[in-house]
Amino acid sequence: GMSRRAKAFAITMMLVFGTLSIVLTRDRTLIAAAIAVLLVIGFWYILFRVPTRERELERRRNTELSRG
Repeated sequence: GMSRRAKAFAITMMLVFGTLSIVLTRDRTLIAAAIAVLLVIGFWYILFRVPTRERELERRRNTELSRG
C-alpha cells in the first residue's frame, strides 16, 4: 500500500496540475470537462481503492494473529 503522505502528495499534485490543465483548456469545453472527469476518477481511486500502508500492515498482522 501507499503511505498516507504519498497519497496526500499524489492527490495534491493531481489537483494542482488538473486544475491548471482545466484553466488552460477552458476555451475547449469538452477537453476541460474530460480532464475534470478523469481528475475526479483518479482522486476517488487513490483515496478509496489504493490501500494505505498502515492499514495493509494492520490487516496482515491481524490475519497472522488469527491463524495462531
